[in-house]
Amino acid sequence: MKTYFVLLCVLFFSSGLLRIWNIIQGVPALLAVSHASDLILFALCLRVCFGVAWNRRYFHPPQVRLIYWGTMLLGIVSTTLRGLGPRAGLPFEPASLPDLLLWLLTFILFAAPAVLLDHSLRRNG
Repeated sequence: MKTYFVLLCVLFFSSGLLRIWNIIQGVPALLAVSHASDLILFALCLRVCFGVAWNRRYFHPPQVRLIYWGTMLLGIVSTTLRGLGPRAGLPFEPASLPDLLLWLLTFILFAAPAVLLDHSLRRNG
């Protein structure tokens, strides 16, 4: 899990720079809120992954569950916004299916450690 944490840090850094750059460039308010929420939830997922990798607990089980449910819900909303494009009031063309799947994959990769931690906590009590 330590290697996964390092790779997740690289993904957080690259996606964080992309989202911050988009906010600075002046995206619509809906996307700015989505990007800011992404960064917050990705940071929480990174904290969960750090705890799993080094056997530390920073969140209680209901909080872990809330983090990964929030991340996956935001991933679905963000992917839907990207897919709708102008129909959602955004000034860009809708993304293609492979692009949407890659966008959603980012959220799945961030939520995975929290899902695994929650599953192990439920199974082991």
